[in-house]
Amino acid sequence: MYRHITIVLLACLVLLGQDTTVQPDESDKEGVLEMLFVMSDGEPALCQCSITVENFVDGKQVSALKGVRTMRLKYGTYRLKTRCPGVYPVEKIVKIQNPVQAVIICLFVSPIEGSSDHNLVRSRISEKSRHEDCRWVRFMSPFADNQVAETKATQNGYFALENLRAGEYLAFTIGKKGICEMADVTIPFELVHRTYDLVIPWASYRRWDAGTQSREEGRSK
Repeated sequence: MYRHITIVLLACLVLLGQDTTVQPDESDKEGVLEMLFVMSDGEPALCQCSITVENFVDGKQVSALKGVRTMRLKYGTYRLKTRCPGVYPVEKIVKIQNPVQAVIICLFVSPIEGSSDHNLVRSRISEKSRHEDCRWVRFMSPFADNQVAETKATQNGYFALENLRAGEYLAFTIGKKGICEMADVTIPFELVHRTYDLVIPWASYRRWDAGTQSREEGRSK
């Protein structure tokens, strides 16, 4: 028995004396992370996204950035938390282990989300809608039938909507003869308990509809 133990110990000493490969310490190295934001239909996302970076091991925040596409991080594993106006929040785990590496973050358009208490959105209808007496303003979600907000603009064209949730809307101006103008509207997630002055790109209903069809045809090619 003792002879067997002695042989094992001698074998270990011989192995320790041989050359061994040791993984180098890369804790001080940094890599450049390039982020590509795309929508679920494959089109590039042009919105300004807020990104929070957390250490995956202890959950501590490393940095918080907005509107950036590249960042430098030390080698290691991180959790990226991405928030962009009008889309679902996205979390992604990334491991930095190369001098330069890329990650694709896919975004999905969300229905109306977030807290709406005490929010106030202010804007103005166009001169065309005023002259045609289309002073009723309606915001509708294209994703949730029950998300509708409506009010009437003043004689000067100004209007305000209270407690409007963040997300994507279709905005209409309406009169006795029906819809006058339409627009795509995005209420940002940053709108929390505050007032937001919105500039709406109004267009006539027919022109807006023709433009939408043209965009859809271009995507299908």
